[in-house]
Amino acid sequence: MKGISEQMRTLPDLIIAILCTAILGLFTWIMLSPSVGFDDANITQNYAQNIANGLGYVYYAGGERVEGSTSALWTAFNTLGFLITDTPERLFAAVGFAFTVGMIWFTMSIARAFLDMAGLPERFAALPVAAILACFPAAFGWTVWSLMETGLWCFLSAGFLWASIRLIRSRSLQAPVSGGALLTVFAVLMVLTRPEAIVLVSGMLLVLALIDRYLPGAHATGLVLRAALLSVATFAALTIARLVYFGVPHPNTYYAKVSTDRLSEIKAGARYTLDYVSQPDTFLLLLLAVLGLIAIWRLSGTPERRGLVSVVIFALLVALGTVAVYTMLGGDHFGSHRYYLTFLVLLVPAAVLGVVWLAMRYPPALPFLALACGAALIAQWLTFAEDKGDYEIEFRLAEDSRAIGSILNRHDDTASVAVYIAGGIAMTYDGPIYDMLGLNWSAMAHADRGRRGSYGAFSKPVFYQAAPDLVNPQRDNCVADWADNPHVNETFDNLFREARFLELYALDCVDGVSFFRKINRVK
Repeated sequence: MKGISEQMRTLPDLIIAILCTAILGLFTWIMLSPSVGFDDANITQNYAQNIANGLGYVYYAGGERVEGSTSALWTAFNTLGFLITDTPERLFAAVGFAFTVGMIWFTMSIARAFLDMAGLPERFAALPVAAILACFPAAFGWTVWSLMETGLWCFLSAGFLWASIRLIRSRSLQAPVSGGALLTVFAVLMVLTRPEAIVLVSGMLLVLALIDRYLPGAHATGLVLRAALLSVATFAALTIARLVYFGVPHPNTYYAKVSTDRLSEIKAGARYTLDYVSQPDTFLLLLLAVLGLIAIWRLSGTPERRGLVSVVIFALLVALGTVAVYTMLGGDHFGSHRYYLTFLVLLVPAAVLGVVWLAMRYPPALPFLALACGAALIAQWLTFAEDKGDYEIEFRLAEDSRAIGSILNRHDDTASVAVYIAGGIAMTYDGPIYDMLGLNWSAMAHADRGRRGSYGAFSKPVFYQAAPDLVNPQRDNCVADWADNPHVNETFDNLFREARFLELYALDCVDGVSFFRKINRVK
């Protein structure tokens, strides 16, 4: 009967998840006008296209082997897309849509488990989950339209958390443990998706093992150990493959982004975390999650309270571990805190538990709760309509960079070009490209990792040694005032103002694209 009951509620939950993703996906599409994804997503697409065309894992035809795309699994997905079609962007968005639906479904399932464990009607799970998630439109822009690995990562993280909570619950009931295979699958795929996953997965499995030892009855240590061993084996195999093919154990993006100045990294990561928790939507969600903790505290007579407490401990330790990892890695420069989107998978069910408990304990509060949710949703949608999640520019950069690459191709497709917006141009320009931030240029990524800037990787000696033909093309209708940009000058140590550079390069402009051309360059 329990299996039939689970099947009966899966379809309605899935329908609500699809509708929620469709509505939020449409809204964010209207607001963002996405076409080819983020510029960083174009980097992954470029590598995937080169792999699909038989050129190898290279940034440009004939270039060095360099892992400038962080996610091995998402690069593989992208490669498959380019084997199917030359313009797979819509396919990638559809895949992101499916991953988002899956993430929401897992979140609903966790919310159902919370309510059931608390002795509250679990039928109230799906709609509140969808309603609360609808207050976070920026998350849908990330998972559906960015075309980065974020949708895949959120889906796998949600599945892993769902499988973990399912294991904890079965152990608290001293019931037969199921889902161990899924726990292992999600753990392994997470390791293949992002490099830091080995730390996150290992930490979560350690917490799961400790909780398992705390709960009575037969232990599930074997299941957890199997997941851990296969995760470590996967990471080891991936590291060996990197050493053999690229000559380094980490993706090149790690060396470009993570400085050896650990204190600077931690400070940047702490600012990233503080900015996340200070956002109004995050703060309100945390308050509702605290309400869920109060509900657990007040429901002392619930038979599964021990299991609920175990889940709370697991969630808190997972959150602390995640914050610690991304603080050590220095956070992120993108808007809307993509690294912490996975917190929604735990915070939203906790909030639903608190809201349902309060509504059932004090029925007159229900209309006020519904009104508050509606007001929050309207406020968040209006805010997103105004600030576009602070990442709309990433779509425009990709589009402009593709246009720049096409213009340069028509003008001079053999010149070596140095850029710092490195995604879109690589999709359309055929000549050699040097990424001045080092994401796709090994020598630059390893040159000066003690420096702290946007990425902390730019080195003037490496730049001058390469001496590319064209530098920093911008689509600006030949105004060329970008060289006075304070951010650009800080990032590149005032390169464009120093005498040595100006002796080698002069401003030029072609079809609305301005750039520095090497003075002795002959087309």
